[in-house]
Amino acid sequence: MASLNAISTAVSRLAGDWSAPDFGRALTPALLSELTSRFDGLDPLVRVRLLLAVMHLPPAAREGLRAELEVGV
Repeated sequence: MASLNAISTAVSRLAGDWSAPDFGRALTPALLSELTSRFDGLDPLVRVRLLLAVMHLPPAAREGLRAELEVGV
C-alpha cells in the first residue's frame, strides 16, 4: 500500500505543472492501486492527467501495471 504522503504528492503533481511521461515513470503498482481506488474522489483534471500518464507509458511498463489497470473492468 502506498503511503498517504506518496498519494498526496502524486495528486499534487498531477494537479500542478506536469509531464505525462515524467509522471508515468513515477507510477508504481502500489501508487496506481491507491489512486485507482480513490479515482471517483479525485478532481476531474487529476483524473484526466492520470489517464494520460498511463497512456504515455511504454508498453513494457503498462504490462507491469496490468493488474492495477484492470481493476473495475
